[in-house]
Amino acid sequence: MGEVYRAIGQIRMLSEKLLKNQVTDSEKSKKIISFLCSESGSHDYTINRREAAQELGLVVEKPDDELYGIIKKIFNSISNELELLSAFEPNTYLGLNQNKDYHFKRCVIESIEHGTDVFQTEGKFKRVVFPDLTTGIEDQRLFEGWKHV
Repeated sequence: MGEVYRAIGQIRMLSEKLLKNQVTDSEKSKKIISFLCSESGSHDYTINRREAAQELGLVVEKPDDELYGIIKKIFNSISNELELLSAFEPNTYLGLNQNKDYHFKRCVIESIEHGTDVFQTEGKFKRVVFPDLTTGIEDQRLFEGWKHV
């Protein structure tokens, strides 16, 4: 529970930092952060431009074709780096190996001023046979957290 509480606190802190240049009213900022961090239900909830502008009160710019092309290029780069279109299946990742080290990037935050930070998980998958002769995969996590790269 402590880890979940810390993660929520970190998400709220990051949200405050990202909003501070656009929203100066602290009550409005708290309302937006509350919606994004809990009221919207889940991270896969899509917020379109209309909702962001009308319901959350954010300044939203509709990109022209040139800007949209740049945004799409950045999205494709991040999608490739995080392997967003690849299903995660440890058995497939192991292939014929009995054990294999892994290093997965799970989130990337980049800025001109502060460089790149990556949330990553590192460890080793190992095939195991249980006493009842069923097989499984053991996940030995060696590191999980943020790294500045």
